[in-house]
Amino acid sequence: MLTLTRNSSIQSEGLVGEILVDGIVYKTIEQKWRGNTPFVSCIPAGVYELIPWNSRRYGHCFVAVNELLNVFFSKLSPNRTGKGRYKNIFFHRGNYPKNFEGCGGVGERYNPAHDMITNTTQTSRIVNNYIAKEGIQLLNIIYKD
Repeated sequence: MLTLTRNSSIQSEGLVGEILVDGIVYKTIEQKWRGNTPFVSCIPAGVYELIPWNSRRYGHCFVAVNELLNVFFSKLSPNRTGKGRYKNIFFHRGNYPKNFEGCGGVGERYNPAHDMITNTTQTSRIVNNYIAKEGIQLLNIIYKD
């Protein structure tokens, strides 16, 4: 299981966090919590199944799914209500909170002066390849504070 630890005490337009991958700590960034509203909120804390996805826009990545938390794989998922979230991708490139619509990004460092994570194209490739290689199927999202 991979754990993403969100740190709500960091002043940001989004939520900054970190994950430990193969002995290296990487920084993450997402939208702030806004009631699980699609496209403007991060997804709730909890344990998610990571389902491999080949995005036309982002390439190889994973979709986080936990139907009990109203987060689904697809718009056509059989148990999805009309307002259920879907296609929440982890981890794709993007530097700023506004680049993530319920998804999560991972970078080498967090730059507080610009409220951004750095080197996200390479870092997301490293993290997604590690998840695939190690056969990691679960993502645990928690809060530090």
